[in-house]
Amino acid sequence: MSIVGHRLHVMKTIHVLPSFVAPISLLTRPSLLPLHRHRCRVFATAACVADNVPTLVIVESPAKALTIQKIVPDHYSVRSCVGHVREIPSSAKRIPAKYKSEPWARLGVDVDNDFRPLYVLIAGKLHIIRELKKELEKSQQLILATDDDREGEAISWHLTEVLKPCVPVKRAVFQEITPEAILHAFSNCRQVDLNLVSAQETRRVLDRLAGYTMSPLLWKKIAKGLSAGRVQSVAMSVIVQREIQRVRFQCAKYSGASATFLASSTPITAILSEINGVRMVKGTDFDDETGELTDAARKNARTRFDHDRMTALCERLDCHNATVKSVEHRETSRHPPTPLITSTLQQECGNRFGFGAGRTMRIAQKLYENGLITYMRTDNPKLSDQAVASCREAVQQIYGKDVLRDQNTVTRGSKRKASQAAHEAIRPAGSKFKEPHELTDLNEDEQSVYSLIFRRTLASQMCSAKLHSTTIRVEVPALSDKAVDVVVFKATGTTVVQAGFLKALQDASAREESPFLPRVHEGMAIEFRDFQVLDHETKPPPRFNDASLVKVLEELGVGRPSTYAGIIEKLITRGYIFRGSSLPGEKKVPRGPWSLALQLLLWKSCWLVTFPLLLTLSSQHVWKQPLIKLLQVWQIVPSFCMSITAEGPGFLPL
Repeated sequence: MSIVGHRLHVMKTIHVLPSFVAPISLLTRPSLLPLHRHRCRVFATAACVADNVPTLVIVESPAKALTIQKIVPDHYSVRSCVGHVREIPSSAKRIPAKYKSEPWARLGVDVDNDFRPLYVLIAGKLHIIRELKKELEKSQQLILATDDDREGEAISWHLTEVLKPCVPVKRAVFQEITPEAILHAFSNCRQVDLNLVSAQETRRVLDRLAGYTMSPLLWKKIAKGLSAGRVQSVAMSVIVQREIQRVRFQCAKYSGASATFLASSTPITAILSEINGVRMVKGTDFDDETGELTDAARKNARTRFDHDRMTALCERLDCHNATVKSVEHRETSRHPPTPLITSTLQQECGNRFGFGAGRTMRIAQKLYENGLITYMRTDNPKLSDQAVASCREAVQQIYGKDVLRDQNTVTRGSKRKASQAAHEAIRPAGSKFKEPHELTDLNEDEQSVYSLIFRRTLASQMCSAKLHSTTIRVEVPALSDKAVDVVVFKATGTTVVQAGFLKALQDASAREESPFLPRVHEGMAIEFRDFQVLDHETKPPPRFNDASLVKVLEELGVGRPSTYAGIIEKLITRGYIFRGSSLPGEKKVPRGPWSLALQLLLWKSCWLVTFPLLLTLSSQHVWKQPLIKLLQVWQIVPSFCMSITAEGPGFLPL
């Protein structure tokens, strides 16, 4: 039975019976029947919020509350709940006395009674709840304006359970903090979406069952104080496996050469490409664990040169008989990138500015709360119709109409597997985008992040870049007493014919520029100037930084946009990994390679790699689809949890 969305009379409390994990709330009335797993207060209200009625608006962030207070009329009082207000008890002392004797008390989830979670007020939130209740007594209606995602919806539901409002309650959602968006949201309120609440609570229950069941096993088998989690342990497993690859890696050394030629008084620098029709070896031709050529490389007669052999070969080159073997011209296109989402924002900020995922999200949060960008936790790279129109207007104003792409062009990569598509992509807020130079109040970090978001958004609506690529192959004979070796050097140059979206990116690396190549033709004799032997050695897979780890987690389908930064910070805080800029034998990297702080995990046990538990990568994908379906329809969550424990790798037997 579901009556979500019905409008009942004021002050009438109803019972909703969704197929859902039932909360055992310390703040609900004892008359609530065990089968009635969720209760939601629904009041009769008009589609629009009444005018000039004292209204309490609750948001999550104090900074957001200040920004919204400046936008709304005086009869609105905007207050912050400072995030979540209730949680499943995190320690024994947080468990109420009446439940301490229950066998499931340590878990905080009654696994024998439809996986019902126990909720208590978060420590330190009592004074916030008291202040909100005082404000609510002065108000005639309540608007819950927490973030438009699972966590925000859950916070709104918990607020109704804690505050027990006796006034009409509505839910307002918005993607950006601008006057237009706020007033539109307050005029088009809805009920709390229990589908979203159920999805958030189901994930929370699974997180608790995974962490609290596995962690004691780690204490017993490895060391006290370790912890495991449904998502964090998969991320840890990825890092451990990369470290194992580095330990097993065997370095391979080989040599190549470059040569400088002169054509029409213009120098051409070319790299040794092939000898007697056989391609020179490269790093991918070596086995990572043996440091020797792979079977495929040997089969194709790849030859490995050391420094002395390569020097001897170059000294035999006939400098007077260098000729152009071939000239290839090719026109290519480079398509504009999609607007930024949470994961790509973290990756770009990590690669460009050296920001960690947590630092990036803190900066983005501040930009959002100040009304400069849209909501920064999203996995949907699409823009709304209004945003597209604003973006195209900005492109035309700054770069001209000629660089606009066809509006009917399908955006590449616009649909991602398991994407919730609850929000549009991250973009500048408002119907008229502010250019970075207009925002003089931002600090350097905020200016960098906003500029990146601004440029990526504009680039998404600009035409493709047209590139012209030229490849010149120069043939030089190498004389010897036995035979003549034919050595081929290759030079490649790329020029931008039409910049297109590259104008917006303003990034030298994005322009695909390379040294200019002079006009030559096949069979043309050119002057050989000199050569240089180049020594190479293969490198182990690099340790992860924030950007590369987020990219791998996204590819594996592990975590959500709102959890990437938290996963990394949790692993660092607990001492399982650390950031380092100058590890022994490592080149200094400003944004820091990753390593393991607990050698026990890697050297003695490698438990995260070999544990046959529920924390396998495949189980992440198995769980993801049912959890996403919770956003659309009611699910029998107890049955879902039982299916995970019975059919999955299993954690309850531990």
